[in-house]
Amino acid sequence: MIKIIDYGIGNIQAFLNVYKRLGISADVARSVDDIESATHLVLPGVGAFDQAMALFNDSGLREGIEKRVFEERIPIIGICVGMQMLATSSEEGKHVWFRLDSWSGSHIQQQYRFKKSSNATYGME
Repeated sequence: MIKIIDYGIGNIQAFLNVYKRLGISADVARSVDDIESATHLVLPGVGAFDQAMALFNDSGLREGIEKRVFEERIPIIGICVGMQMLATSSEEGKHVWFRLDSWSGSHIQQQYRFKKSSNATYGME
């Protein structure tokens, strides 16, 4: 079952709603025991990198996630700041997260220029 990691930040209910609408079984992981039954993990996040890392490190979930992802090789996806947390480092904060064997990268702060398109939506250049 897909488990959405609840470490005190993120839009957990939005993920549950999407999976329910798609007919996919998903639940929330708030403890290491919850993570044990996961087939896939979703690491959501909203906000600043340092705040997210501090909450995550205080959650007690890190060791269980590392075991499942690195030793048992279950898939994990990070969304928004959750993806930044999967990188080796981030320019946005001072914390260092996982060092993934198969994927390594850094979150680099960038400034984007937005342009108005002809259909009244906005896009990045």
